[in-house]
Amino acid sequence: MLKIDLTGKRAFVAGVADDGGFGFAIAKAMAEAGATICLGTWPPAMARKVTVPFLMVSGAHDKQVAPDRVRELYTDVASAEKVFVDLACSSHNAMWERNHLLLFRASLEWLTQGTVNGMKSGMLKLGYDAPRATQ
Repeated sequence: MLKIDLTGKRAFVAGVADDGGFGFAIAKAMAEAGATICLGTWPPAMARKVTVPFLMVSGAHDKQVAPDRVRELYTDVASAEKVFVDLACSSHNAMWERNHLLLFRASLEWLTQGTVNGMKSGMLKLGYDAPRATQ
């Protein structure tokens, strides 16, 4: 297991319906690393009030949360520092699938540096041909 200290960091994790999904696993790992975790959901009016740095990841083949819904959230969030990652060949269970290391690297970079592939904002496709910005 990768050792990371998230003491003093706060994270909001949406979409934790049970202990079997990657949202739960992410929240659990972050809490074990010292972060304060808040679980919840995102109505558009609430998303428009979010101004903290924000990372969203969507599996291209996610059937539980449609990628278009995550893109809508990306649009609604008011933060100037927000990154949307479109993860190829992945479903809602991306942490156990082919591109899991891309997910882990993106998450780690975001948590430690506030960027993904050096970007503080924008939309990225990871796991396709090569990482590239789409916006």
